[in-house]
Amino acid sequence: MDEIVDLNIGGHQYTTTRQTLSSSEYFTTLLSGKFGLQRSKDGGIFIDRNGKYFEPILDFLRSGEFSVPSGMTLRDIEREARFFQIQLPIVVHLNDASTQFVDDEYLWEIAYRSIEATSEPILTIVMNEFQACARKAAPIRSGVFASDNQQQMEENLIRITSEQSYPLLNLNSIFKATSTVLNTSYFHLLHQPFYRKLIEKQCQKRGISLYIEEAGVMYTPKIPKKRSSPHDPSSDEDFFIVGYTFVHKGP
Repeated sequence: MDEIVDLNIGGHQYTTTRQTLSSSEYFTTLLSGKFGLQRSKDGGIFIDRNGKYFEPILDFLRSGEFSVPSGMTLRDIEREARFFQIQLPIVVHLNDASTQFVDDEYLWEIAYRSIEATSEPILTIVMNEFQACARKAAPIRSGVFASDNQQQMEENLIRITSEQSYPLLNLNSIFKATSTVLNTSYFHLLHQPFYRKLIEKQCQKRGISLYIEEAGVMYTPKIPKKRSSPHDPSSDEDFFIVGYTFVHKGP
């Protein structure tokens, strides 16, 4: 017979079974007996969270179906679901009244989750470097995040430039800098403009104003640029992207 579990989540009482909660690693650990349980006066297991939002989460665990009740936001429910280590389906029906709770901020947050496994380690490095710069009262910027395949970068540059030594010398200086982070996965992520925008918006949400800047070397192309007119003042040089650096906007 399945064990009955009484929960008191922030003053909201729920009665369910161990089996219903078994898909949550949080509850599996909590009910394992390895840790002491905090009990409320009514004897239920007390969890200090906003119990209001647990109701649709528990309904999902029971039935496998998920909807957003009137008066709640999808963002708040998912916040609590993440705490309880429960993956909710990211499905929003256009004819569902719950769509009124899906705003721009929520959509940006959902998009960011698709890259956070790679972007969060990048931001950890960046924030450490920002702090180091601030302590020295130096301009606050990170090192360059570049691909770890220097040979491929050099071959690409040689193929398109009419010069040889000068651009390659500058390219080598970037790769040899102690602050440069050589990681192809990081580089490929940052090479996508939309992903850079997602990271910038996520940092802004966290109170850090920064922008991601292209880092590279100037070179003269083998094939000269087309000019719109003989008097076009644009330079004959072009820019070869080696990587990306994070720059703090300041106050």
